[in-house]
Amino acid sequence: MSTIKADVSSGIAGKQITPSLQAHIYCNRLTGSRLYYYQYPNMADLQICRTCGAQHSSSSIDELKNECPICLDPRQYVPPTGQAWTTLSDLRSSGYKNIFHAMDAAETSTANLIGIRTEPQVAIGQTTYLVRTSEGNVLWDCISYLDDETVGAIKGLGGVKAIAISHPHFFAANVE
Repeated sequence: MSTIKADVSSGIAGKQITPSLQAHIYCNRLTGSRLYYYQYPNMADLQICRTCGAQHSSSSIDELKNECPICLDPRQYVPPTGQAWTTLSDLRSSGYKNIFHAMDAAETSTANLIGIRTEPQVAIGQTTYLVRTSEGNVLWDCISYLDDETVGAIKGLGGVKAIAISHPHFFAANVE
């Protein structure tokens, strides 16, 4: 078991951590707000779909019935080779890293729009965008690979006040 943090001001204290709370918890990890602790299975071992990149709230492929709900949607697909899975633990031990790219300035430290993508590509190659504003930063979509260096860099750029998800593929590593 590892520890997960959950913001008590959101009214989730004492409740079971469910997928609907995961994006909120992800946001709180980046903002560093006042948090409570919950026990949860090792989140780095939760399954990530290799096709769409969505992280699921189970470390057991059997529990997921070897099916990704995102990929089963008619607008998505399951590859002819079948469903495949990975975990953040596997990705972290395989040389993946996130690249920050200033979209509107020469340096990320002065940019208001920063693209963040993973190399080598994970799943469909999601890019998240950190939109920096004087009211607080917004993370537009999520990426499948998340590590301490990425969290530290985002905190160094002002953290995250909110997360906007454009469509299901971009929930990505919202559990972590």
